[in-house]
Amino acid sequence: MIPAKLKVQAFNSIKLLLNPRFLAAFIAVLFGIFAWGALTAAQTSPYLTEPVGSSVQGRPITAYRFGDGPIRIAFIGGIHQGEESVSTDLVNNAIQYYSQHVNAIPRDLTVIFIPNVNPDGYALKQRFNSHGVDLNRNWPTTDWKADTYDVEGLVKGGGGKTPLSEPENIAVWNYIRANNIISVIWYHARGGMVVDSLPTANGQRYATQLARQLAASTGYNYKEVWDSYDISGDASDFLNSKGIYSLTIELNSYTDTDWTQNLRGFSSAISFFTTRFAPETGKSVSGRLLAYWNSNGGDKVMGNPTGDQQVTGSRVWQQFEKGTLTLDQNTGMVAWMPGATSPAEVSVIAQAQPPIPINPIAGPSNSDVSAADQKSADLRDSINKLQQQASDLQKEFSQINDRLGSLPAEGTFPAVNQIIAPPSADLAKAIKVVLGPNSTATVYAYESGKLVRTMGAFSGKPGYETPRGDYKIHYKNSNLVTNKWYENDGTEYILKNYASFTGPGLNYSDDWAFHQMRIPVSGPQAGQMQGGGSHGCLALSPSDAEWIYNWATDGTPVTIY
Repeated sequence: MIPAKLKVQAFNSIKLLLNPRFLAAFIAVLFGIFAWGALTAAQTSPYLTEPVGSSVQGRPITAYRFGDGPIRIAFIGGIHQGEESVSTDLVNNAIQYYSQHVNAIPRDLTVIFIPNVNPDGYALKQRFNSHGVDLNRNWPTTDWKADTYDVEGLVKGGGGKTPLSEPENIAVWNYIRANNIISVIWYHARGGMVVDSLPTANGQRYATQLARQLAASTGYNYKEVWDSYDISGDASDFLNSKGIYSLTIELNSYTDTDWTQNLRGFSSAISFFTTRFAPETGKSVSGRLLAYWNSNGGDKVMGNPTGDQQVTGSRVWQQFEKGTLTLDQNTGMVAWMPGATSPAEVSVIAQAQPPIPINPIAGPSNSDVSAADQKSADLRDSINKLQQQASDLQKEFSQINDRLGSLPAEGTFPAVNQIIAPPSADLAKAIKVVLGPNSTATVYAYESGKLVRTMGAFSGKPGYETPRGDYKIHYKNSNLVTNKWYENDGTEYILKNYASFTGPGLNYSDDWAFHQMRIPVSGPQAGQMQGGGSHGCLALSPSDAEWIYNWATDGTPVTIY
């Protein structure tokens, strides 16, 4: 039996709960709790999603924004779909990675990822959008054409009816402008290379240093000009003409994102645009002025910043130890004026710079179009085989380098110390090589006793073993051609970036060197880079061979274990 007092208390509680004012207040409190929870969740989200625009068939194009700094850069995939949809996979992987590593985005940067600018092509499993237009041939460059070329040959109407005729490209360009994005890196497949943008009409090339830095960090080849077939209306070429640091990265294959390599690339690009503080002067350089400073000699050419960025009309400029840097905000162009203490006239300075010589790549004339169509299948098969061979070779080197990908980029490697000790800090530069199984080797480059680069290499095959011992770099040849006895097959071979550490050339049987993997001059594989065991030299990937050729100096010690 319930006591009367408890009955009264229960009755009063029920009356209170049923009171409209109490119910309204209670609901308001609940709503406030849920709203606070939703707001907190929104505030702690690792990124913001933003609409960029829509495709021809109305599918959304979405951007993922990390950070809120004033300097904005973008990584974009999926302008080509079909076989190249792996580029969308890569950018999606990057979104997932940076969601879990938000501290990897510096405070002064906003990093934007757009994984798919061609959602119709993705849905239809084709390279083009639903209009049948190649979105990377539709930008308003000086070489835009309605009829274009790709790996399969002539594409009638591939460039669209007019430049920027396609809603996908219009949306992306408007988004880039509205957000004042200063760098755009596009991902494609395949080829294992970083492709620079063509120079502007004034001869300016903005992204060359960035492209070379990305090639070094990813292990892809640096490509100054795409020369496999005629390219017109290219996105990165157009953005470069607007003063935007833009380039193209071609993945190794159609199926692999090369994640370890490209994570190094993402980190390298982010580092390139991160504000630099000069302790010597107590000043910083950032944004487009930093990008230009990084790309054109830095403190060696311009010195460190001695003042803060200033605004004079439409120009942003900054004083450096050896002159001034000026940005024209209307055009995005930057100019350097040695010895100046005031802003430069950007357009005059830009036009005064000598153009970079480029041999244009012409497509076939109208009279040759039918012949090109007839041969397109054979051409496609031939190019596919060449690209696959290049991809396979790059993968061999990636597997060697990726074993050490998680180790520090500077200092000493614990695994290495079990075999060799680092050289003395008194040595400005030194190279140590550890020979491995199956004609492989690992090459370690040191500066003042600290490891600065690790490279995989092919070493001597059985009967031509690479010699162990102490040597020195003392002869270089950027494009050495072998004698015909090199492989006993009557063929000469090109050995690019040849840096000998024993004899002075191939006139001696005891001559060994670092060089790029050999390329036959003639025969059925003429022009195709070849991997595998060497005749005792250390054969490197193109980017590593170029790096060690430029880095090593006469007398640099080489020790082989």
